Formats: sequence, structure tokens, C-alpha cells
Amino acid sequence: MIPLLLSTSVAWPCGALFTTSEGIVASDAQEVILRVSEGATEIEYNIRYTGDAEEFGWLIPVPEDVSSVEEGDHATFDEYRSLTAPLWSGDLGGDEGCACGDGSKGDFMNGGGDFGVELASGYVGDYAYTVLDGDNFAAVLAWLDDQEFEYSDQSPAIQYYGNGYDFVALTLSPAAASTGDEGRTLVPLKIRYEQELLTYPALMSYFGTLDYYRTTVWIEGEARAELVEGWTEIEFGSMDWDDDGSGLSEQFDSALAELGGDEAVYALTWAGESTNGTFVTRFDTYAPREAHEADPVWEFGTSTDESFAELVVGGASSAGWLAVLPLLGLGLARRRRP
Repeated sequence: MIPLLLSTSVAWPCGALFTTSEGIVASDAQEVILRVSEGATEIEYNIRYTGDAEEFGWLIPVPEDVSSVEEGDHATFDEYRSLTAPLWSGDLGGDEGCACGDGSKGDFMNGGGDFGVELASGYVGDYAYTVLDGDNFAAVLAWLDDQEFEYSDQSPAIQYYGNGYDFVALTLSPAAASTGDEGRTLVPLKIRYEQELLTYPALMSYFGTLDYYRTTVWIEGEARAELVEGWTEIEFGSMDWDDDGSGLSEQFDSALAELGGDEAVYALTWAGESTNGTFVTRFDTYAPREAHEADPVWEFGTSTDESFAELVVGGASSAGWLAVLPLLGLGLARRRRP
């Protein structure tokens, strides 16, 4: 999520994106893919938001050292969403569920900006980005001041991730910031960093305003990924569920919440081979804010056993699912210009 609160003058929307206009910016869907590639790690975000995002900012903590920021591929997310969707069985009600450039890498040799904190900058897809050296906490705050972003004096997440992390600061292009009534899906964003470290900055959600946060992570490799630090892994398997008239995605969220309780738990909801031969493991969580005290860390095991989630529901019949997912990162509001 983008949960650290950086502005006291702007309403806190669902999704924790901030805008200085009267409109509200919110993210109603995000998906993440992690993969190791040639000694480095790639993390890919698929982002959807609603609202007026002309003054939107997004600060993503990424383990050092960021070596590229590129466009991702919608097709991969489309494949994984379809391939790994939970199975529904039983007499299901009437709800059938829902499914919801140029690859420029910018200048990664520019050596720093006005505050000695800028490592790179450029344009990619819908975004203008700057990579910041998180080791200098004061310089990061000075850069945010210079860019006229609002942030609270309570900034523990920036300081926490500054130890061994870079930040990718994003704003949207004017065209991308224009949003229709149904929201806008942005070009996926792929960030590469020079460590073999499969992690996701879940701690950001601890500083958020919502009671619960919803996340899906796909991990590509040659075998199953396993949670080894920060969170507990539980295999979802098959669960019976009474039809309460809600939609399928809501029922699945409820099942995840029941499975994890108040604890920091990711459910393994799918494992198997994709159409390109890559082994994919999918993890889902619907956990309370207080559970997000640490980042999950995964490593690859040796098992290639297949697995899938099944929800046995009484009431009606169909399948298909795209959960509402929070946007991860740090929402920033720009100060009003005269």
C-alpha cells in the first residue's frame, strides 16, 4: 500500500494516493511479479487507479542498487491472472466474478542531483521517475522539499528503508493523469535491482489508514518459492464456504482473512508451470494493518509439486476472479502552487 501519511491537508483516500485537487486518487487494483534474473531481481507492478492524479506522487522502496526502470508487460499479468485463479465449485449464485512504450531505462550514469541524492532519472511508459539514494535520509527529505511534496514529520518508513534501500520516485505524465469514470490502468512498471532478494515492502502498510490490506504476489523460478522470513506461509488448499450473497472476490478475501486471522500470513494459492515453462508460485494475503510489521522474504526451494486454491461455495456457478489490491509505495502530495 502507499500507507505512510505524508500530508495533513489532503483527505486520505482508499489506496492512499494523494492529490492537491478536490478529487480523490485511489488504487483499486495492483499486482506484483518477482523474478531472479542473472544475479539480480526484477519486481514488476501492475497498477490501476481512479481519480485526478495530476499532483500524484509515488515513492517505492527498492533494495540497492537499482539498475533499470522499464515498462512491464500487461500480457504476463493477464496470463498469470487467468492461469492461477482460484477454482470455484458448488452451486454458485449469480455473480460470475470479474477480470478486470519504449522501455527507456533513463540515465543510470548521471552520478547524482542537486542534493547528492539523485542516482538516475528518466521517462518510461506513463511515468517520470527519479532514483534516490536512500542512505542519506536528510538528502531524501531535502529532495522531497525541492520537488514541493508534502510529507509528515512522522516519516519512519523513509528512514527505515533508507538503510540499504534506494527509492524510485514517480509522477504521472499529463496524459496518464487524465482519468475516466471507470479509472485507468497504467503501463506496468518493472524495476531491476542488483541483489538476489525476493521481497516486497509490506511494512509500508503498517503506517496506513486502512484496517486491512490485500496483496497478490507471483514469483517466477524453477521450483516453488517458500516464505523464509517476516511472514508465515499456509497452503490454501480447499475450503468450504457458505454463500452469503457477496461476490466471489469478496468471498475469497473473507476466506483469506479467516485463514490468516490477525497474523502475518500469506496463503500459497497456486503453484505450477506457466505456458512459457517457468514455474510460478502465487501468494495472497488479506491481513490487518497491524500484521504488516515486517517485509516477507522468499527463497526458492526444490519442490515442483503443483497446488491450487479451491473454494467450495453453496449458491450459484461460475469462476473467475480479480481481487481488489492495494497500491504499494509512499503516496505524496505536492504543495499547492500560487
